[in-house]
Amino acid sequence: MTTVDRNSTTELADSHPRRWAALFVMLGAAFMDLLDVTIVNIALPAVRDDLGASFASAQWVLSGVAVFTAASGSH
Repeated sequence: MTTVDRNSTTELADSHPRRWAALFVMLGAAFMDLLDVTIVNIALPAVRDDLGASFASAQWVLSGVAVFTAASGSH
């Protein structure tokens, strides 16, 4: 049989009251990062054709957008 320490369960229940809000903010930021990169990835062939850029240049643009959105934390 397992013994449960009552102090450890009350510490868990008394954790920070806004932890769920923080979780949803972080999940929203991760989703926006994914959405931004997806939009650029879908539009990139048309932009590449219009500007006459090479495939390597298009990869640099996509990498730059991914790094910028990840570094900025969210919008």
